[in-house]
Amino acid sequence: MRGQLSVLDARVLDTLRVSVIGEGYTVPLGARGKLIGATYDIDDPGSEIRDAGHLENMERIAGMLPGLSLSADEVRQGCVAFRCVTSDRMPMIGQLADEHIARRDAHRLSGAWPLDLPRMPGLFGAFVFGSRGLLIWATLAAELIASQIEGEPWPIERELAEVVDPARFLLRALRHGELGPA
Repeated sequence: MRGQLSVLDARVLDTLRVSVIGEGYTVPLGARGKLIGATYDIDDPGSEIRDAGHLENMERIAGMLPGLSLSADEVRQGCVAFRCVTSDRMPMIGQLADEHIARRDAHRLSGAWPLDLPRMPGLFGAFVFGSRGLLIWATLAAELIASQIEGEPWPIERELAEVVDPARFLLRALRHGELGPA
């Protein structure tokens, strides 16, 4: 997913000392200015920096900080990056499923719960943080994986763990009869 970031002149929001996160975000960079962003450009492989992206970022920040007035003259630079996202915009955290065995046993697993799915022994992951933020999820992801490995109580409720389970799309495909033997 393409995302454009904008860097505002250091004089803009000069009293802002902490990050503000909501529908967008602004991060103070000290003398280098303020980082704002980011666009969310679906199916757009373009890596060029666009004025429209800067305007979108400024509008988003102005919506989060009422009374703020920004102009295109205050943008010093920008950059484009690509984030890895899922269709539900949630990260993938936990033990990976064994898709080969799940496909082989697809009929039996069509009514499975996440804990019923065959898993890859010792293979855990924490990835696809693009829409929910690495900073927000990283520590929780590490705690969840450590507790799963050690067989300890999870730091989050089971329902949330299922929402971020890397096997959730495989489970949906099994439940809808969309997978057969490999």
